Amino acid sequence: MHVAYVTQQTVEERLKKAEDAEKRRQFREAKKRAAEENGEEWVEDPRYYIGADGVRRRRVKKWFGIWE
Repeated sequence: MHVAYVTQQTVEERLKKAEDAEKRRQFREAKKRAAEENGEEWVEDPRYYIGADGVRRRRVKKWFGIWE
């Protein structure tokens, strides 16, 4: 029973994270559309990127060329 409960909790957490990522994506698109409607240029922050899972992540700083 415990394994089934933990599995259920894990599935719910994953679904919540996926829903949150989708909401963030929609919010970014809405902000971009609003800027374009106002005649402004939408500029992405170069310090961040969108990961494969849809989460906005900060880029790794490169010190002395050791991080890539």
